[in-house]
Amino acid sequence: PDQSIRLAADEPAQATLALVNVYDTKTPWPENIKITALRIYQIIPMSVPSGAPPHETSLREPTAGDSVVLARYVLGTVPVEADGSAHFTVPARKELFFQALDKDGLAVQSMRSATYLQPGERLVCQGCHEPKLRAPDAQEQIPMAMRREPSNLKADADGSNPFSYPRLVQPVLEKHCLQCHQKNPDKAPRLDREVVVKDRQKWYASYFSLAPEYGFWKYGDRHRTIPGKFGARASKLYAMLKKGHHDVKLPPEDMHRIAVWLDSCSIFYGVYEKAGGQAQLRGEIVHPTLE
Repeated sequence: PDQSIRLAADEPAQATLALVNVYDTKTPWPENIKITALRIYQIIPMSVPSGAPPHETSLREPTAGDSVVLARYVLGTVPVEADGSAHFTVPARKELFFQALDKDGLAVQSMRSATYLQPGERLVCQGCHEPKLRAPDAQEQIPMAMRREPSNLKADADGSNPFSYPRLVQPVLEKHCLQCHQKNPDKAPRLDREVVVKDRQKWYASYFSLAPEYGFWKYGDRHRTIPGKFGARASKLYAMLKKGHHDVKLPPEDMHRIAVWLDSCSIFYGVYEKAGGQAQLRGEIVHPTLE
C-alpha cells in the first residue's frame, strides 16, 4: 500500500539527518584535511526524454556513457563539528546528495548516489563512504553535533538555487575578466554571453571557452569520487584564479561562486525544458517543472 496515506495531514515536510564522523571513509582523505561543512544538493528528475533533450545541461561525464548530467539545486550548507559530526534538517521526499567541504568551502568528497527521507524521518550515517561490511565503531561519547538542535540549511549564492550558469558565473566574468579578454581577442578566449549553438549544446561563448579545458566534468573513476581530486580542487580555473591572473584577484565571494560551479560538475542549465532553458539564457530565474 501507498505509505503516504498513513501520514498525518500535518506531518512536517522536513526530515532530520545526522552524521557520526565524516572522516570515517573507505577511501583516504588528503593529508591534514579539515572538513568544516556539508553542502546539500537536490537532484532534479528528468522531465523530457533523456535521449533527445532540447539542450544539454552541461558537458557529459565521459564514464557515464550517453547519460545526461542531471540538473540540481544547491539547497545550502550546514556546519561540521570538530569531531566530524553533523546534525541538520533536510526537505523530505526529495532526491538529495552531499559534499564534504574544507575550510575554504571547496568540495573534498562528493556522493555519487542519492538519499531520500520521508516526512519526520530521522536518519543517521556512520561516515562518508565508510566500509559497508564493518560494524560501526562504539562511541565513547555522544557526537558533538547530536548534543544540540539540528542545523538549518544556509542558502548559497544567487544562481545556485535554481542552478544557473548565467546568474552564478557569468556576472563574475563580466565584472572582472570580460573587458580585458575583449581587448585581446587573438590571445584570450571569449568570455561573453553570446549564445553559441552546436547541435544540443546551446551555451554562452564563455562556457564553451571555460568548461572543456578549465572546468571540472570528468570524475576519473567510474564508481566513486576520489577525495581531494574533485571539483574546484581539481580544476585548472580555480588554481589559476587563486594564484592571480594578470593582476586580477577575485574577491572571496566571487571565488566562491566559481568554486560552487566547479564543484557542481560545471553545469550550465538548472532545467530541462526548452522554454525554461531559453529563459535561463536570458538570465531569468527559472524553476523546473518537476522537483
